Amino acid sequence: MRSIILVLFVLLVGCGTTSNSFNSQEVMRDATDIPAYFENPAAVPGEKVCKSPLIDPRDGTKISFLRASWPMADYEVPKGKYGVGSSELLRVNCESGEVVGIVKR
Repeated sequence: MRSIILVLFVLLVGCGTTSNSFNSQEVMRDATDIPAYFENPAAVPGEKVCKSPLIDPRDGTKISFLRASWPMADYEVPKGKYGVGSSELLRVNCESGEVVGIVKR
């Protein structure tokens, strides 16, 4: 019985760990004309969830979540914003709201 409990514990602990499957090599280039950070009006302190939409506090531009690997997420942006092309996304750090760079869609 103890060995079963130990095996279950190890499995649960192993499943509970997180790793970021995004990597820095995926970032193709820096974004342009970006805010210091994007605001997240639905943020809950300590919550490890990437929210949508994020808002550029300078002009109210909203960017929409597409995919994530905590703590990073890729967002679709309005055409012509931040130097992001039609087949690209903007990668943002979900904890800080800071832009990481531009990645392929």
